[in-house]
Amino acid sequence: MKTFKQFLETSKFDLEKFKSECAFALEQLQRGHLLLYHGTKNFPDDFAVRSWRPRAGPRDSRHSVHDALNALFQKKFGAPIRNWMFATGSRTTAAHYAGTSQPCVIFPKGTFEWVCSPDQNMSDLTTLFDTEYRKIPPSVPDDQREQLAIEKIAELVDRAQWWHNEQLGDCVRSKNEIMIKCSDFYIFNTDGRAFIDELEDFLRTR
Repeated sequence: MKTFKQFLETSKFDLEKFKSECAFALEQLQRGHLLLYHGTKNFPDDFAVRSWRPRAGPRDSRHSVHDALNALFQKKFGAPIRNWMFATGSRTTAAHYAGTSQPCVIFPKGTFEWVCSPDQNMSDLTTLFDTEYRKIPPSVPDDQREQLAIEKIAELVDRAQWWHNEQLGDCVRSKNEIMIKCSDFYIFNTDGRAFIDELEDFLRTR
């Protein structure tokens, strides 16, 4: 017997329902001409509708760095946005985090929130931390190096321009990290039939 999750991920794609439920996302993404790539190892065979949940912790960065950045963003935006879902306009970046050449594409249902910076220093904060950490001499104790790198990142974050619930098209074009909070979202395997046979044709003709 199929689980409910398996049922959701094998149901036939309903384009009209998708268009209705993702109307806000399609409009923000310039009628679907821009795509939100999402790097995940938990990708569906075809497509799925999934519930958004806050991340339990970092995937690729230190917990201390993750927590420090969340504290910083809590003050700046009123939310720990490093716990949100990550997306990007860069297929290459998403593929790297997915560990595959074919990253997924997501469309949040209904209205949703997002945060992104056009500043190239903010393209990937995990990489930025590693860069700043390596600039500090190895002779400095590790905990001090970490703290100094966090302080430098905090300074850069504070100086950077940020878009909160605005300019999503420019966020995608920047190819930087986009942090998203929504209720549910569609996720498409770009090798799947729903994406190739129905969604691509729809987006191409809009």
